[in-house]
Amino acid sequence: MYSVYLYYCLHNKPVAENIDMRNLHHAARGKLKKKATDGVGGSLPCTTSLLDFKLRRAQLLAFQDFSESLAKLKLRPAEFSVLAMIARYPGQKQTTIAEMLGIKRANFVFLMDSIENRGLAERRKERNDRRSHSLHLTQEGVRFVKQMTTLWQEHEDRLITRLGGRDNLERLNGLLDQLLGLNREGGDGTPTHLAQR
Repeated sequence: MYSVYLYYCLHNKPVAENIDMRNLHHAARGKLKKKATDGVGGSLPCTTSLLDFKLRRAQLLAFQDFSESLAKLKLRPAEFSVLAMIARYPGQKQTTIAEMLGIKRANFVFLMDSIENRGLAERRKERNDRRSHSLHLTQEGVRFVKQMTTLWQEHEDRLITRLGGRDNLERLNGLLDQLLGLNREGGDGTPTHLAQR
C-alpha cells in the first residue's frame, strides 16, 4: 500500500478526536431515515452512499490506526514517510525526496530538523554542489526504521484482514491508482526518475 500511504500520511493533520469509525455509518443511517419531502431532495443520494464520503471515512479509519501505531515511537506519519524514503533511496537529494512526497520546502526542512535532532538521519553537502544536501540514515536511524517497519506491517496486516485478504488489497490498490491517474512504472513501483539513478 505504498502509494496509498503517500496519499494520506503526509497531510500532517491530527485525526478528529473520539471518532469511532465502526459506529459512524450506523449512527448516520439512524439519523437520516426521514424521506425527502420534495422532488429536489428525492433526487439527491444519501450521504453515506457518496464515493467521496466513503473514501474520506476509509482514509480516517486507516489514518487513525496508523497514527496510533506510530505513537508508540513518538513518530508522526509525515516523519515516517520521510524516513521510509531515505531508507529506500539513500543519498537522494533533499529536494528530490521533498518533491516525491509532495512536501513544500519549508515544511520539509522543519521535518528534517526534527528527524536530525533525534539522531535518525543526517544531511550531507554534495561534493559537486555545496548548496545541495543528500539524505542518509544514521546507525540509530537504521535501527529505528526496523522498529517502525514492524509497526507499519502490523498496521498493514490489520487493514488487509478488514479487506478480506491480499487479493482484495491488490484490487483496491489498482482501483485507487486508476482513480488517481497513477501509472506503475515497474514491478516494484519505483518512480521513473528515481529508478534511473
